[in-house]
Amino acid sequence: MNNNTRTARLITWLKSPLRAKQYSILIRALCAARQFDGELLREAYFDSLDPEREFSIANRGNEKYVVLNSDRGISKILFVKGSFDFDKVEKALSIMKTTNRRFKLETLIDIGANIGTVCIPAIKRGLAASAVAFEPEPLNHRVLVANVFLNDLADKINVYNLALGAENNQTLRFELLPGSGEHRVYTADESESPSEHPKKLTTVKSETFDSIVPAVDKCSHLVWMDTQGYEGIILQGARKITQGKVPTVIEFWPEGMKRMGSYLALKTAMLNYSEYYDLAAPNPRPIKISDASIDNLYGQLGEVGHWTDILLV
Repeated sequence: MNNNTRTARLITWLKSPLRAKQYSILIRALCAARQFDGELLREAYFDSLDPEREFSIANRGNEKYVVLNSDRGISKILFVKGSFDFDKVEKALSIMKTTNRRFKLETLIDIGANIGTVCIPAIKRGLAASAVAFEPEPLNHRVLVANVFLNDLADKINVYNLALGAENNQTLRFELLPGSGEHRVYTADESESPSEHPKKLTTVKSETFDSIVPAVDKCSHLVWMDTQGYEGIILQGARKITQGKVPTVIEFWPEGMKRMGSYLALKTAMLNYSEYYDLAAPNPRPIKISDASIDNLYGQLGEVGHWTDILLV
């Protein structure tokens, strides 16, 4: 019997009705004693945390993170695995080294930085010398700042509590998604009644990328952008990125783009580049960018649920 099987059986046993009241205490005691260390036990431990006590510490791997107990997405994966989606960052950098011999990453631009799962490991693992991070949601921003200090990177990561958009001096409504740290710009759905679908909203300040970042360079900068379908609108205010053909990773999510009305804006921005690579592929290959190839990717993913991350070069 392997360790995963033993751990799974142990968790099932602990969850039985006779031990239900003691479940959380027993799981935490086992984790503290490291008797059954492993991802299954760490997942059970995280699930046992009280979301009313907002924060815990994920201390596994190269980095340390404050995580949000209520976040069953990014924070939970960080707690269990020690990283979130960083393999795609490494894949993008590997492609850049192959396609552009002059490319040497100096500064990572992390737009939609959440709690630091991209910018922090990029520097801690020696892949970038510095970073600029944008996170508009107030709580995520506070946790991001805490994680920057926790990893002793305050002199290397410049953090902004801002949304980015097509114009300066805007105020955006931001939707806070229950049980998830991945919040997004709010767009009202006319088919929904506010009383039937209550939304938890806040307001965030928005500026253009071009007004904040003085200069970027395609041989030393990489842009990483995950903004829940708002990428095209951000790139309207980021001509330094698109006209300079700075390598950029974006989340390509048709459902989110449809909600935001941002597909045409994103397509216009993408047409400044020559090729894209789908980072979800085991061995990404270059795909020439054209109206047809962008529409084809949109159609393949469809407008319900599916997305991918693509590198624009």
